[in-house]
Amino acid sequence: MRKNRRSFVPFAMAVLFLVTFMGWAAPKAAGNIKLGLDLKGGFEILYQVEPLDAHQKVTKELLLATERMVEKRINISKVAEPEITIEGTDRIRARIAGVADQTKLRELIGQPAYLTFKDGQDRIVLDGGDLAPNGASIGHDQLNRP
Repeated sequence: MRKNRRSFVPFAMAVLFLVTFMGWAAPKAAGNIKLGLDLKGGFEILYQVEPLDAHQKVTKELLLATERMVEKRINISKVAEPEITIEGTDRIRARIAGVADQTKLRELIGQPAYLTFKDGQDRIVLDGGDLAPNGASIGHDQLNRP
């Protein structure tokens, strides 16, 4: 009978140690888990891509560029793992989880990009309409510096 008690004490201490360790480590490990749209909640947006110029058509390149732009704008808000997919020939679906202000993010994503060049007094010197398509190039001086 005494032999059984002696083997029970180390077992009980090991179980007590494991339970204590799990009680300490579990909340820290669970805090690092990023919950998705199904567990944390969020929203979904379906965009239909239309070219700015009426003479343009929606091409695969335009669709991919728009997808990258939407992804960059979503990533600015530091949400956990947004899901962005192209659907069909002219739609992009964005599923976003864990957003504090949906309205602000929707506005950020939906705004068209507009390029401006400003001087030191914050006055607009040039804008995107002043630039010709494929008009920029790299020049080099006599020492082959750009």
